[in-house]
Amino acid sequence: MTRPDLAWSYSELSKYVQFPGIAHMDVAEHVLRYLRDTLNESITYTRGSRKPNELWGWVDADLAGDTDTRRSHTGYILMMNGGPISWKGRRQDNVSLSTSEAEFVAASQAGQEALYLRETLKDFGYQQNTITEIYEDNLACVAMSENPVRRKFSRHIDIRRYFVRELVKAAEGHDLSGDIAAAACRSQQQNRCQPTLSKRCGCRRKGRNKTGLGRECLTCMQEHVRRLPCGQGQGYARIG
Repeated sequence: MTRPDLAWSYSELSKYVQFPGIAHMDVAEHVLRYLRDTLNESITYTRGSRKPNELWGWVDADLAGDTDTRRSHTGYILMMNGGPISWKGRRQDNVSLSTSEAEFVAASQAGQEALYLRETLKDFGYQQNTITEIYEDNLACVAMSENPVRRKFSRHIDIRRYFVRELVKAAEGHDLSGDIAAAACRSQQQNRCQPTLSKRCGCRRKGRNKTGLGRECLTCMQEHVRRLPCGQGQGYARIG
């Protein structure tokens, strides 16, 4: 999937590949019409971006987004030079019992991908000498990634999901092999900084088509990429 704006639609439609119904085919055709109308839109990369050759990203989760299984959706996007280089929008493997747990699981998955990309970039001669910031809008998730708080509500989380905490610990100890830090997004900026892979698009442009399942159009994504994250004083706070 080479279109991040279609990641969520692709994930949803793929669940009905074996036995599609009329409604599923209608939605699939709507997605194809969206592709036809956005042929001239593309992802752009520029060295004049906020962080040249530095990896950073967003992560988010939609609690119980799957109405059939009540599983949550993970959405993350990792950026470099003003454009996305890796993204995922898919249903999680287990049912989460709280928003913070769903966000914590999503952050762990994003941390694994970020660690992989750091090693890949190193092989290509772009070693990441700074912490890879992953922006998260759930303060409980950020707190759990830094120290074992809320134990009463988090003890049931699978041990392997604590991978993100190990990455943050490595960052605090300046171990660049796992230099990844969670950063909190202010609540008033939440609607503007949510990844396009798990939340609905607020696009109201005349003549602007959204994907078949109501997710964000590529133009909205590109505008968000240019604006966010904006650094200190513009909606984000570095944690740790």
